[in-house]
Order: sequence, then structure tokens, then C-alpha cells
Amino acid sequence: MTLADGIVKNCHAMQNVANAKSDTSRVFSTSLDFIRWLAAFAVVLTHVRDISAIDYSAISNAGLSLKAFYFVTGFGAEAVIVFFVISGFLVGGGALQAWRQRSYSFSDYFLQRFSRIYVVLLPALVLGLLLDSYGRGHFDGSGIYSRPGLLHTMSLADGFTLNLSFKVFFGNLLQLQTMLVSCLGTNVPLWSLAFEWWYYCLFGMILFVLQDQRAAGVFSRYSGMCALGLMFALLPTKVLLWGIFWCGGVALRLVMTARFRVSPVLGFAIFVGGLALARIWHCHDCGQETISVQFMHDALVAAGCLVGLYSFRNARRFWFGPRALHKTFADFSYSLYVVHFPIMILLVAVAHDVGSITFQRQFGVGLFVYMAVLIGTIYLCAWSFATYTEVNTSAVRNAILKGFQKIATIHLPAQLPDLKRQHSI
Repeated sequence: MTLADGIVKNCHAMQNVANAKSDTSRVFSTSLDFIRWLAAFAVVLTHVRDISAIDYSAISNAGLSLKAFYFVTGFGAEAVIVFFVISGFLVGGGALQAWRQRSYSFSDYFLQRFSRIYVVLLPALVLGLLLDSYGRGHFDGSGIYSRPGLLHTMSLADGFTLNLSFKVFFGNLLQLQTMLVSCLGTNVPLWSLAFEWWYYCLFGMILFVLQDQRAAGVFSRYSGMCALGLMFALLPTKVLLWGIFWCGGVALRLVMTARFRVSPVLGFAIFVGGLALARIWHCHDCGQETISVQFMHDALVAAGCLVGLYSFRNARRFWFGPRALHKTFADFSYSLYVVHFPIMILLVAVAHDVGSITFQRQFGVGLFVYMAVLIGTIYLCAWSFATYTEVNTSAVRNAILKGFQKIATIHLPAQLPDLKRQHSI
């Protein structure tokens, strides 16, 4: 059986798994959508705060309202860990369920993941490269592109002018950012996408190796084991360690049918409490954490998230507004995440050079208006981007599948010609 035949034969086996929320209640699905878009918003809010307001370390004698503002707008790092847990639950948990039902196909799994990631990532990299190149050449009066370190914000800690080469572009395309190359241009949030991609590859290959020998031949299984060994040997320690949080989401999928129940109210309180404690911890140790301290901080976030998600399966009603609203925002949260930073940097650079509107402003009404306009514009741009990319993921996936189907229909002749006889003639 050829690879194309295998893909065509098994392509429909994981269609029910592609949307891993299919076996959850409507309320739980809405809860997942709510958490997904809220986590994306938290990331955007933190980055917008970083560029819009003066750094907290530069403030002396901060009042309660000022402390509350910086606290509430600083959950971006914690939100990324929430993404890891939810991804493990939806993607890894769905694949594991298919494997247990003996309907798992690595080729289908890879097609699902590849189309989901690259339908958005490739255009996002091109867009970021264009925006950064244009901004650096025309709107760098503030030095935001050439001298970002002068702004003293964590989000802009590294210089961007050296990160726009095609080498870096292709390194990001291959998900090697923060490993062999830097993130492309200003798009520093892409670090977590590389983590996600390698979790997909590792887990998918593990399931492939553990498949029944009749489903995966001996040679293929040994090849998969070699690939696994290489990934475990070459991937950075932090990528592998933070994969524990992703696997926590997978494990959660296994226990969702357990009889033990947790009140949704209690689970929500633990979820929020874990985030708050981690945020307080982060405020005290910011910039001084070792990898072990970072891991414990993020483990606190992941543990609270897991308890919260487990408890939400018992919720009979959703407390936070209309379901359609949450689904709408969740449906372009991935696009928002991968394009918001270069869009934000260009917006503030243009406002500074053209309108003489300064960023890193003092706390006050002007700061709130500036941030609101910036966030609204970013969301509008990301939604427009998603309508041409993320929304069409299924269509691109089906087009790829049809291509494999056409390949599979090409067969050799039933009987090969007698080449020896033809040669003698």
C-alpha cells in the first residue's frame, strides 16, 4: 500500500477526532471557546500594555489602582501555559482516543496538524516580514525597530533588525525559532508555536510506534523510533519539560469520564486562584527566574487549569454570555496570536512618526484610550487576516486530500510489457 493509498483509506477515520470537542457537552465546548479567546486576549493585552505604558519598575510609590492595572494586564505568560494544556486536551487527547479505538493514522494526524498550523503560519510569516521591513524603512523615528532595548520592556528585549533574513524566515517556517534561529522580526510570540509543533510531532510519532504491527510495518516502526530518538536528543530541554503541561491536557482527556466530580464553582475558583498566585509569583521574581523556578510557576498555572477544565464537564449552564460570541472570537484566536505583534509595532511606530502620538505613556485616561484603540485595530486586522487563512483551513485540507486521492488513482498497467522480448526485436 502506498502512502497516498494509506491516506485515502484512513482519511475519514479521524474526521470525528479532528474536532476533539465532539464528545463533550455543549456547555463544556463553550467553556473551551471562552478560555481560548480569553487567553489570546490576555496575551494581546499584556503586549499592548508593555508598549503603551511605562514600565512598572520605573514607577515609584505606585498606588493601589496602579498596582491593580499592572497586575490585571500582565497575564500573558500564564495564558500561554493555558494554551498548552488546552492543545494537549483537544489535539493529543483526540489522537489518543483514535489510537485506543484502533482508528489512528499518523498520515491523517499529520495532515490535520500541518494544515491547521501552516494555513495560518506561512501567510503570517510573509505578512510579518513585509510589515517589519516597511516599518523599519519608513517609521523608525522612535527607534522601536532599530533600538528596541532602549524601551526597557520585556516584550522588546531583543533587537529586530538582524532578524529579518530569509535564513530566519525559513527557520521559523521549519519551527526552529528559539532553537537554531530567532523569532522572525518583531514576532516574538512565535516561540510558543515551535513548542506546540514539536509536541504534535512527538506525540503523533509515539502513537505511530505503539500502533499494532499490522497497521504499521516493522520498517516503518523502526524508522519512527529513530525519528523519536532524534527529536528527544536534539530538542532543547525546555521544550521537552514544558511538554509535560501539554501531556497534562492529554491525561485530562483520559479521566473526563471518571465518577469523581468537582463542583464547577470550586473548579473555577481553583483555576482563577492558580492564575492569581502564579501572577503574584511572577511579579516578585520577574527577570530572575531559573528554569526550575519557571517550571514550577507554570506548573501552578497548568494544575489550576486542569482542575478547572475537569470541573467544567459538570456545568449545566454557561455563565459568561452568548455561546455564539465566544465561538466567533475563538475561531480566529490562533490568527490573532501569530500576527498581533508585528501589527502592533507598526501601528505604534506610525502613530509616533506621523501623528506625534507617544507610546509608553503615564497611567491615566489617555493611556486607556490609546490601549483601547490599539487593541481594537489589532483585532480588526487579525479578524480580516483570519477570513483569508484560518477560516479556510478545512478547504485547504480537503484540497490536499484530493491531491492524494488523484495520486492514489494512478495505477501501473495490469501487466508490464516484456522488456526482454522488446529488446530482442
